[in-house]
Amino acid sequence: MSGLEDEAADDMPSPQGGGHPLRRLYACRRLTAQPAFAGATALALGALATLAFAPFFWWPVLAIAFSGLFALIARSPSPRAAMARGWWFGLGHFAAGLAWIAEAFRQRADVPDALGPPAVLLLAGFLALYPALVGFFWRMQPMRARRGIVGPISFAALWMLGEYLRGILFTGFPWNPIASTLSFDARAMQILAWLGPHATGLVILFWALLPTCWSAWLPPGNRRIALVSAVLFAVIPLAIAGLGMLRIAIVGDPGPVEGVVLRLVQPAIPQREKWDPDQRAAHLADLLRLSNRLGTPEGERLVVIWPEAAITDYRLAEHPGRRALLARLLPDEAILISGAPRAEKRPDGHWQVFNSLIVLGSHGELLAGYDKRHLVPFGEFLPFGGIIRRFGLAKLTEGSIDFSPGRTDPVVSVPGLPPFRALICYEIIFPLVSTEKSSPDPRFLLNLTNDAWFGEAGGPHQHFAIARMRAVERGIPLVRVAQTGISAVVDPLGRLEGRIGLGLRSSMDVRLPQPLAKPSFYSRHGEIVFFFLLILILFLAIMPGVRRF
Repeated sequence: MSGLEDEAADDMPSPQGGGHPLRRLYACRRLTAQPAFAGATALALGALATLAFAPFFWWPVLAIAFSGLFALIARSPSPRAAMARGWWFGLGHFAAGLAWIAEAFRQRADVPDALGPPAVLLLAGFLALYPALVGFFWRMQPMRARRGIVGPISFAALWMLGEYLRGILFTGFPWNPIASTLSFDARAMQILAWLGPHATGLVILFWALLPTCWSAWLPPGNRRIALVSAVLFAVIPLAIAGLGMLRIAIVGDPGPVEGVVLRLVQPAIPQREKWDPDQRAAHLADLLRLSNRLGTPEGERLVVIWPEAAITDYRLAEHPGRRALLARLLPDEAILISGAPRAEKRPDGHWQVFNSLIVLGSHGELLAGYDKRHLVPFGEFLPFGGIIRRFGLAKLTEGSIDFSPGRTDPVVSVPGLPPFRALICYEIIFPLVSTEKSSPDPRFLLNLTNDAWFGEAGGPHQHFAIARMRAVERGIPLVRVAQTGISAVVDPLGRLEGRIGLGLRSSMDVRLPQPLAKPSFYSRHGEIVFFFLLILILFLAIMPGVRRF
């Protein structure tokens, strides 16, 4: 027997005679030993897993995709082979899930469209190193840590550790976390308030891997493992939904903030037209028309909110006259919150540009501002810019100067409005938003974004699904205004209070929900549950007695 067959024989019986019903299964096992077939299968399974995320949310496919990956890695002849299979899975998963990035290359005339697909593949190939390392280290474990129900548990733990590191290393890119597969329904999302995204992802992934234990029902397997895994496979989704319904019923409706009306404006300006100087006046007219079409609410503070980079005048902050004119064109006594990139001259004579948010009072006075701190590599700045520019490449956003990271306080306080945590574009995808401590504590999250870069494919839906998680994790509402959608107000339980769909040019008035009276467990304790589970699983994996179960 080969090493592959020796290992597989530990998990499954050998068929007796040519007519045994498992004959074809064993033939398939021999086929998976071929590197080309195993790699192609892993690639397809990785792409299949993408269907569990927005905009599809076909979450049951996680069980097919990850159980298939687990089987491929469990039957790999060596850790290096397991690493290769993990990499192919990651390549398929990230290439399919991030295919919308290619659309961004079609939005700038000076960036070749043909660079889009190779850029997606390069990014996917890099991100695939995380699942590759998961496969390698899981296969390196002693046999007792890979058998029985401990095998799927340890695999899920390693995968989620990789996902955690993916959100931190090299500026971090925690896109499409496993937990975002629950963002289709507020009831399913309530587990995030207790466990946070990584421990929740661990539970989901463990559930998805449980079918790998069902073969233990066949002799000479351990039927107890098969039975327990089958029961858990049925119970875990029911428990997530049931506990979510219970929490929503107990918490109830937090109600609105009195005296405040939010007017979300989604201008739906195509990205190719946005920075055209000949259309700047028309774009501003569209924003003002959408801002005024619903009138002025009586006796309440109206807050008009425009998306990221809605104002394209980099020097607006330095011109009180322009700000006052803009305020006069808005509804009476309205406050304006808008994305407005700004330029600042340094003492050495060079310019810095910031991706900023500004708050203007009813007379055009500058009440507050925030400069984006977590910038998008290759989008807002070029890493190793001097080298990369030699090849004729440029960042995807407008202008030749890289954006600079801001240092302003992200919690913005404005008279007459509860303090809010400002987040521009993909700053919302980082879980730290839900656990960071600040003074004063924000009463809601405000996310201004421009998803026009990514067309109407999966990108904007995935971005919104991740943003929605932050409201539940922290227990405070989310206000999201996007250039082309999806704009929405989400209450602290993850329920939609109002929404403007993708690609629509519209505006709407929404009441600002109250935050929960008590902060969520996750917002107070962070990743404590996740790290506790990792340590517990490590203990289970190294304890010899666990192999009997």
